[in-house]
Amino acid sequence: MTNLQLTALNSRFYAPCTAHGEKIRNLHAMIDTGSNVTAVRSDICQDLSLLHAGTLPMGCVHGAHADMLVQRYFCTITLGKKDRRIIVYELGKLVEGGNAIDAILGLNMLEGCRMTLDWERMEGTLEV
Repeated sequence: MTNLQLTALNSRFYAPCTAHGEKIRNLHAMIDTGSNVTAVRSDICQDLSLLHAGTLPMGCVHGAHADMLVQRYFCTITLGKKDRRIIVYELGKLVEGGNAIDAILGLNMLEGCRMTLDWERMEGTLEV
């Protein structure tokens, strides 16, 4: 098992990871345990030449977006020493506190990990 130190910004936690396609890219990824899927910014998916896994109509949990067609790609993500080949969903550009978010890690990437979050100190570790 490897312990990754998480960073915190605006009450959200982030983990360093890498995405593998025709190239390898380091990612600044937000952790979202409320999501079942992992999403990667669309420009990164294109830059890595990820293999297309189809289009899926989706809606968001609060109903503001319904029946949006989302592109999906096959991608290997490395988190610590853990490699997982998963389907990632295309993500638009997100900026948090002036920093671009490259990816959102959902449960399909985080399952089997142990996370410790100290909300008072805004410190966290992810055991993978």
